[in-house]
Amino acid sequence: MEEDEINYQEDLENARLNQSQYLAVASQTPAERKEPLIDMLKDMPYILAILMAIGKDVADFFGIGSSPAIGTLITILVMITIALLIFLAAPTEFFHNFMLLFGGTTIETIPVVNLLPVLTGAVVYIYVRKILQRLKKRMKKITGATRLANLATKAAP
Repeated sequence: MEEDEINYQEDLENARLNQSQYLAVASQTPAERKEPLIDMLKDMPYILAILMAIGKDVADFFGIGSSPAIGTLITILVMITIALLIFLAAPTEFFHNFMLLFGGTTIETIPVVNLLPVLTGAVVYIYVRKILQRLKKRMKKITGATRLANLATKAAP
């Protein structure tokens, strides 16, 4: 009988705790809720830019984009399209992102070096940096973050 009463008390305390946690989360405004690190809707320009860069690098590898005149034209047009997509995703960071893309495109115009996925690497770097910025923003709200999380967020400018 006494064990049943103890279990009932524990269950009651757990239920109250769960209810208070639910009410605390439900009462938060949308701005206080955690922003997901990867949001498919907000990150769609990044994903499309990565797919375009991969497609251009595949074209370079199979010879379509490796010819000097056509390859350079394809590289520049794809870079402009990727720059517009990245601008849609993060207009405030556009200058820094454009410089990274411009550097990747400059390297891609070198005939033999264009077989390396430099532009894809630049776009993936921009996206990973954005995810690290979101992680840094989330860690600022949490006190006592782990040392590993602090080191990971230092990588993002």
